[in-house]
Amino acid sequence: MSGMVTAAYFSSAEIVQKDIHFHNEYELIFVKKGHVKVTAGDACYTAHENHLILISNLEQHSVQNLDEVYERYCVTLDVSTADLY
Repeated sequence: MSGMVTAAYFSSAEIVQKDIHFHNEYELIFVKKGHVKVTAGDACYTAHENHLILISNLEQHSVQNLDEVYERYCVTLDVSTADLY
């Protein structure tokens, strides 16, 4: 199960926008501070402090920071590498 779960931390000192993309992993985004705009498919959401967002695998999405000061955590879950019994 190596590589099944990965985690990343983003803050206002780093990239503020992630252009539209997709991947095979499920993605959890936790907004710790500030606001981000998340576009997933045809829907657009504004996530606030302490919001948690789940993005399905293969779903086109983008994330854009809306505040100068923000923090978010991102966890990806690659179920294709899991042993399914």
